[in-house]
Formats: sequence, C-alpha cells, structure tokens
Amino acid sequence: MRFLQSGPTSRKAGAKVSDITRRRYWRLLERIYEYARYQGWVANNPAKALEEVDQPPKEDHKGAIMTPAVWEALQRLLARPESDDPVHLRNQALLLCLTELALTPMEVRQLSLSSVLFANEAGQQRAQALQLDGPGPNQRRRMVLPANVGRAIEAWMLVRGQVASGPDVPALFCTGQGAKNGAKGEMTSVMLFYVVGEAIKLAADMAKQDPPVRLGPQIVRNTRLVMWLNDCVPASQVAIWAGLKNVKGLYHLREHLNPEVRITVKNVRDDE
Repeated sequence: MRFLQSGPTSRKAGAKVSDITRRRYWRLLERIYEYARYQGWVANNPAKALEEVDQPPKEDHKGAIMTPAVWEALQRLLARPESDDPVHLRNQALLLCLTELALTPMEVRQLSLSSVLFANEAGQQRAQALQLDGPGPNQRRRMVLPANVGRAIEAWMLVRGQVASGPDVPALFCTGQGAKNGAKGEMTSVMLFYVVGEAIKLAADMAKQDPPVRLGPQIVRNTRLVMWLNDCVPASQVAIWAGLKNVKGLYHLREHLNPEVRITVKNVRDDE
C-alpha cells in the first residue's frame, strides 16, 4: 500500500502519484505475486487481497481530452514563447504542431527538416506546410500550417543550430540527448511526454484546475480532434487530417461529441 501511494523514490518530493500510475503498479504487483503463487513461493496473492476501496481506480479507456479551461490556458501559454531560449522556442513550435494539427506522438518526433515545405511570400521563404510520410497510405499527407504554427517553426529553425549536435542531424525538433534511443538527434518518447506534460500541468495551474488524468501528447491530439468534430468538420475529413483509415478510428471520442455529431461517428468502416 505504501508503494502504491508514494510511487518510485525518484519522484519529486510532494509530487502526486496519478491514479493511472498507481493502477499500473498494482497490476504489476498482482502479476508478480500471482506468478510467485503459481511457483509455490508464496501461499497467496496479497495484491488480490486488497479491499476494493483500497485498489487504485480502474482506467477509463475512453479517449481522454482536456477541459475547455485548461485548453484555453494552454493556448495562452503558446501565444508567445516563454523566452528567447532555443529550447523554449523548440517546445513552443512542437506544442503548436500538436495543438493545431493533431499530429500523433510518433509523427511529431519523426518530423525532419525536409518535412517543412516553404513557399515564397513577398520575396520571403515562409513555412507553409508539413509533409508527413508515415508507413500507411492514410498517414502520408500534407498539412497546411496555420500562420502561428508557421511563424513558430521559422523562429525555431533560426536557432535550431544551437541545440542540434551537428549539421547532419535531420530531426526537426532535435535534442542533443535523444540520439541513444532512436535516430540521431530525435527526441525520445519519454522526453516528448515530459515536454507536453509540463506544459499541460502549467496550463491546469493557470486555469486553477487539477491536471487531466493523462498528460501526454495523445490527450492533446484527442482534444483537437474533438474540437474539429464539434465545430462541424465532417468526420470523414477529420479522419483524413488525423491520418486514420476511416471514421472508425474516431469512435473512442464519441462521449465527448455533441449529440448531432455523435451519430456521424460510427464503429464501422466508411464503406460498410
């Protein structure tokens, strides 16, 4: 029980352990003890002996989204960079790609310099779109950049050389610490989760609300997809923007949709 309540010892002092983390630790302990019981090392499984009230709450597998207040606070945070520090400029551009384009965590991590498409405007080369080249045909798409996202990417690219470990690093949102676990200079999934999670927690604090139950990039994507749908963008178009095979990929978000929109998101393929 003490372990479930406090979490790993490396956590910051006073940091709250989320219900999701507690549930996953409990499930891990349950499986370890069940294996030990099967091997005859212990007589019973103490994890299963916990009263229902003491067990961490079950995970809600519906797509989690941010509350409107936290989302608005996050938008205010991203309206301008925290400072001129290169890492802050990188994080602002990265977060805007998530909030405005609903990219997947893998997509934003694998963006390269060649993913940014430029066009001439009044004699200047401006960032106009992102070319996404995922493994599936629906994941290969071109996303037009809203003006604020284009400006943020341009500002980051001006100082990117101060962060990249060398001129041959291809990752757009590079980091000198991410080369060990993936392509050279590519941000790891853990680093991405941290960047997004810290921004969401700060936004929740600004909104005077508890942080969402999930803090990673997926909740940002879910929130943007729900906003598009509730703004009456056809579900088929949202599926295309999201790189999904069909509307069925949006079904987990139905509980967050307006009633008139919900009926358009079905748990079947578009051609059924």
